[in-house]
Formats: sequence, C-alpha cells, structure tokens
Amino acid sequence: MAASFLCLIILIPATEMTPTGAATPERRVQALRSDINRKIDNVVREAEQREQQIGRLIDALKGDLEKLVQNLKDVDDGRARLTGQRIDTLQTYVTEQIAAARALNEARAVGLSREIKSVRDDLPSLSPWVAVFVSIVSAIISAVVALSIASANRGHSDRQRKEEIGRSERERKEDIARIEKQMADDRDQARKQAKEATAYGFLDQWGLLHDDFGRARWYFEHPDQLTEDGYSLVAKVGNWYERLAQRYWEDTADRDILVNSDLVKEARIFLVEVLRTQTALANRAAVRSNFRDEVLRWPYLAKL
Repeated sequence: MAASFLCLIILIPATEMTPTGAATPERRVQALRSDINRKIDNVVREAEQREQQIGRLIDALKGDLEKLVQNLKDVDDGRARLTGQRIDTLQTYVTEQIAAARALNEARAVGLSREIKSVRDDLPSLSPWVAVFVSIVSAIISAVVALSIASANRGHSDRQRKEEIGRSERERKEDIARIEKQMADDRDQARKQAKEATAYGFLDQWGLLHDDFGRARWYFEHPDQLTEDGYSLVAKVGNWYERLAQRYWEDTADRDILVNSDLVKEARIFLVEVLRTQTALANRAAVRSNFRDEVLRWPYLAKL
C-alpha cells in the first residue's frame, strides 16, 4: 500500500497536462487518500481517548482497592468478610470494563479495516507501465540520495581526517618542545650541580692542605729561610690556586661558593705574598728567577 501511495505522489505533477477542471484519476486518488488519512486519524484519536478514559478508571479503582486493603488491618472478621465481598465486586466490575473496552477497540478496528478495503476497491486501476515508470524514478531518486549521502560522509571524513592530522602534528610539536625544554632544564640543573660539586671539592681539599698553606705562609714571613724544599712547597700551593682560578674563570666551579668561602680572597693574598717575597729576595737571583718563572705559569691566578 505504501508503494502505491509513493507511485501516486510521484505522478501528481503529471496533472498539469490535463485540462483545468477535469476529474483525472490522479485527483480522485488524491481525494480518496486524504479521506482515508482523515478517517484513520479520527479512529486512532477516538481509540486513544477511550484508552485514556479506561486508564483513568483503572487507576481510580486501584486506588479504591488500596484503600480497602489498608482498612482491613483495623476491622474485625465480620467487617473483613464484607470488605472482601466489596473487593470481589470491584474486581468483577473492573474486569468487565476492561473487556468492554477491548471489544469496542476490536469493533472499531474491524470497521476501519472495512472502510480501508472499500476505499481500495474504489481506486482506479492504473496502467502497468505506470508502475514500471514509478519504479525507475524511485530507483533514480534512491541513487541520487545515496550518492549525496556518500559524498557528504566522504567530505566529513576528509575534514575530520585533516583535523586529526593537524591536531596530531600540533601535539607532536608541543611534545617535542616540552621534551627539549625539559632536557635543557635537566642540562642546566646538571651543570649547576657539577659546578657546586667542584666548588665544594676545592673546599674539602683546602681543609686537607691546611698545613701546606700554613707552611707556605711561614716562608712568606721568613723569606730568608726559603730553601729549595720551601720553593717546591710554595709552587705546590700556587699550582693548586691556579687550578681553582682556572675553574673560576671557565665557570666550571660555582663562583658564589668560591667567593663566599673566601677561597678567592686567599688565592689573591697568596699571589700578593709571592710577589712581595720575590721582591724581598732580589739578592738571591736563582730563587727570584724561580719565583718569576712560576708566576708566569699562573695566568689564571694572575688575573683573579
């Protein structure tokens, strides 16, 4: 039946070829279809209203039953038997109402089926070629719709794929930037820790070499007692301060730690004492020459 209506709907534009006012089969079909739809709507509407009335009645009866059952707890046996009879009566009434409603709906359904059959019998017969033409047109329309849907889906898929690729590329770049920043931070942290470790290492060595520093200072105070062994001791201490100065200028040891711990200050004092001792020993050419040569091998200490 649905296919017949579809055929008739598609063929409606053909009425433009008939003279105005002529009772064409297409117009008769359209009128009959409208009448059928109207009757069907009326029947369905009446059935729904009837079902709603029955539903409300059933709800009301159920409420009465619940009230009666609640009252059973407060009455004696005699009143309970009377209440039981009332309940049976109500149940019988409800059953009868439901049966009547079902019978009415069945009768209306039978009447509706008869009316629809009557309308179908009144429909004019169409040429077999009309059905063939309608089938071809329906197939063409279905193909066009399918192609349109497929094209729309394909365009949506392409846009979605491009968006996913763009989002993945952005996320990849963000991940790379985040990793590079983390690596740079890690390198900076590692360099900082290495510089701090080097500075603290000099502090530890300074404590271990405290006796040598004290003996070198004694020689500075008593330059006339400076011997070859004393010269070697001063050279050893100077080489140690040279390594410290080199790390200071190359920024491979934490400068704040070296300055705050007075190691830089001690290195400068040591160099001043060496130069002063060198001047005091001007008459001892060999020792003075050794001091001068040693100072020349301390370029980092000289500019500290």
